[in-house]
Amino acid sequence: MSDEEFVRPESYDRVSEDFRQALLMQIEKHLVVMQCALIEAHNNGPEAGLRWIANTLDGPGLIPDVHPDAQAYFDLHAPSIDACCWKTDRKEN
Repeated sequence: MSDEEFVRPESYDRVSEDFRQALLMQIEKHLVVMQCALIEAHNNGPEAGLRWIANTLDGPGLIPDVHPDAQAYFDLHAPSIDACCWKTDRKEN
């Protein structure tokens, strides 16, 4: 289909903006939850902090099975933002 044949729905831009805003709000929420978990852990111990994270993941399919290595789980399941979006000169430890 050529550009001339493509008909862009009038609501496309608005839906895209709504989706972008919802996605940004979710990211911000999860960052604040992690900050709250650290504050709670500092004030009331690690189990109290972990409750913030567990409550955020309380939904179908969001709590993973126990994995023997957190870093390996992250490497397996996290999207590779470095590969798609920018290059980093961060050195691996």
